[in-house]
Amino acid sequence: MAHECNPDLLTVNDDYSAIPTVYFEEVIAFDVIEHIPRARTISTLLD
Repeated sequence: MAHECNPDLLTVNDDYSAIPTVYFEEVIAFDVIEHIPRARTISTLLD
């Protein structure tokens, strides 16, 4: 990852354990969907 991106949160290998369940009301993500494996797209969007 480029240093200048400086994300607030970075997950690796679908490990979302750092995020409490029902923690966010809204999530904004840019340039992300193309990195989700095709077979997991629907389930990831539903999460």
